[in-house]
Amino acid sequence: GSPSFTDIRKFTINGTACEASFAGTFSAKKMLPEGSISVRRLVLPGGTSFSLDAYLQSDSNRFSFLVPLLKINDASFSSIDVSASRSSGTIEFNLSAYDSTGHISAEGSLLQDSGRFLQLYAAFDSISVANAVNAALSVARPDDPDLRSSLGKALNPYELTTEVYFSTDFTNISFNCTRLVLASSEKDGLYVLLSLKGNQDGVDISDIDFSRGGYTIAGNVYAKFATEGGIILDSALTVNSIPYKMSGMYSKN
Repeated sequence: GSPSFTDIRKFTINGTACEASFAGTFSAKKMLPEGSISVRRLVLPGGTSFSLDAYLQSDSNRFSFLVPLLKINDASFSSIDVSASRSSGTIEFNLSAYDSTGHISAEGSLLQDSGRFLQLYAAFDSISVANAVNAALSVARPDDPDLRSSLGKALNPYELTTEVYFSTDFTNISFNCTRLVLASSEKDGLYVLLSLKGNQDGVDISDIDFSRGGYTIAGNVYAKFATEGGIILDSALTVNSIPYKMSGMYSKN
């Protein structure tokens, strides 16, 4: 290699918690690798296990990598394609991935010229709820495999479709889920529909439509986050044609 460019024929790590290898190049000027990486096993301190193969490419302003298959414990995602590019103080990024039942896509940008501002759009098309929850709990609760197993079995028939818009200046946040559809692929008539929007001050859940076993629930719920850490709830629901209006407050004190 040279002071600005290194050619790596093969770099291998073998241990009880990690088996990985890399072959490619590394640019000291761009601080980016290019080539192929194989992680046969990576076990985090909490017990979460990862495995993947990835192919990395980069040029002066763009970086991308393709992952044919990513496994996180029992969860898996395939054909993952991630890219990011930078120009004039803005970083733009895109993601596409598949699970066993559906497709995930996302795109967004991070503006850094005058303060930082992040905006993100994500779409979930008939994704497996059990697979997503398994992946999330593998990271958030790695020491609780029984919880992952029980939730995975309970949520296995369900698929999720929705679109999410998110933005933040890293002081305030705003999000909007135009229409969320959660339905069972095994039980006819079992579904949840709702819309969701909010910010750092509260969450508004509207157009709720839930049906299961002859019961139907429709209405709206609003939750306001109090400055002292509590939650103020206000809801108007109709259960099997009978209207209910409920208000309440939760406080940590």
